[in-house]
Amino acid sequence: MGRKKDNLIWKRHFANLFKTIFFKYELDYDDFSSEYTWSSSAIRYWKTSKRLPQIEALSDLRKFLCTHIVSNEATDKLVIGEISDVFTKEEMLHEYYRIRNAYPRINEFVGEILNFYYNAAKDKPNLDEITETKTDKERNTRVVVFDFDGTLTDGKTNRTTWESIWTSLGYDVKECQNLHMKFNRKEISHEEWCKITEEKFRERRLHRDILENEIASKIHLIKGVRKTFNALDKKNIRIYIVSGSIYSVIKKTMGSLIQYIYDVKANDFLWDEGGFLTQIIGTKYDFEGKAEFIFEISQRLNISPNDILFVGNSINDQFAYNSGVYTLCINPKLTDASNSKIWNNCIMTCDDLTDILNYL
Repeated sequence: MGRKKDNLIWKRHFANLFKTIFFKYELDYDDFSSEYTWSSSAIRYWKTSKRLPQIEALSDLRKFLCTHIVSNEATDKLVIGEISDVFTKEEMLHEYYRIRNAYPRINEFVGEILNFYYNAAKDKPNLDEITETKTDKERNTRVVVFDFDGTLTDGKTNRTTWESIWTSLGYDVKECQNLHMKFNRKEISHEEWCKITEEKFRERRLHRDILENEIASKIHLIKGVRKTFNALDKKNIRIYIVSGSIYSVIKKTMGSLIQYIYDVKANDFLWDEGGFLTQIIGTKYDFEGKAEFIFEISQRLNISPNDILFVGNSINDQFAYNSGVYTLCINPKLTDASNSKIWNNCIMTCDDLTDILNYL
């Protein structure tokens, strides 16, 4: 029986990242070669994805990166972005965040990612990296992150905030829904989605008053929001909102309750002096980006993602689990609330937000 062939996809990922790291951080292949006595021809094979390094060489490579990489915010962002794109493409973001949580320092992180690519190419499990989710008794909730539409709002209207804007401008609601479907099918990016929407809204002269008065005035918070926020505040639990809705609508709807919220991430609208729309600034923290926001909170506060409770309700919220956060689905819409991989718990019918306090 012959030797099992390496997985070519992950082999290429390894080679590409190997080259990226040395190029972006201005590392010298010869320095690595002389320091650890691996030949330049062997390194050339690794770079061209013709061959993976021996396990001993991989270990030496990780040591070299750990001692020679000098962190730079701009460079770190580019390298991390490339890695994130790979895991997104391979639909393995949960693995990406698991490694990022365990190795926040870039000089260790890139080595662990190379190790992951190597094991994936060899079809070996990354057993040394497997971590278990804490049980309810072991969790210590320090932060609650809420979605907005359908989570903090009563959801009695069948239309989202975006759909309400489209119809208020005289468009067929199907135009809004078709763009959503195109995005889900990856036919357009989030940026393209926002740009097309911006053009349509500017064409019909969307005015600030329509959004913040006519639309926002019809959105009502679910019962118990104030009591829930008060209870969380007394426990020194921080509150955040990450949403695919619109910042000004969230702010208007939350009213005085905005004082409880540490940060709100959502799409934003810019207006001219006459109050007419000039630009839509799309949030990077919707869909897959919700996991990134949660990761950033965990790093900023130096806490485990498992000590963060995420409360959502719909399809764009189901990516939050990738960060390792503890997830709670309430009043589910367009998501399988029974999927325990995505949702740790579910309240099928939540008429009062104080119900979520049982899941801290």
